[in-house]
Amino acid sequence: VLDLIRKSGEEEEECVDDSALAWFGRVKRRKRCDSWIPESNLCAALKSAEDWTLFDADALDEASQGFAISAYAARVFRCDLVDAEKLGQFTRIVDTEYGDNPYHNRLHGVDVMQAAHSLMSSRGPICEALEGDVSRLAILFAAMIHDLKHPGVNESFLIETQHELSLRYSDDSTLERMHLAEGFE
Repeated sequence: VLDLIRKSGEEEEECVDDSALAWFGRVKRRKRCDSWIPESNLCAALKSAEDWTLFDADALDEASQGFAISAYAARVFRCDLVDAEKLGQFTRIVDTEYGDNPYHNRLHGVDVMQAAHSLMSSRGPICEALEGDVSRLAILFAAMIHDLKHPGVNESFLIETQHELSLRYSDDSTLERMHLAEGFE
């Protein structure tokens, strides 16, 4: 699996650690994709994962064949904090459950994950205020699911039309409650 995803060419430098690559390969295999990810494209897309100004969610989504959140999670989640297999199963579901909403889709989800990760990686007051790896994990998880299954309309519309979501999740923070519930479902 590592040979299929690892960066090709003259450079021998790995784009992500072996455990992340192996995990992402298993995630992709379970999806039964027609082809494996071109390793140079994925590594190039992930190379900018830490850089706020260079990160390209579209390039990562294309290189990962529609699994941008899974690929980014493989890059940034520490495997000593979470079970890699469970994280892989979860992120694959998140990637598919975001849907094709024009804005609140997996590209937006991975973009927010990258922004949160970049802020936490900076040497500023946000980074200093975080206490430990569990806080960082929680922030990345929240960023990942923050708009999961977004219906593409705002809360006011849901309330005025007495949509099923406003009835189920209350008229107060309807969408936020729904995204959180979906993330834990």
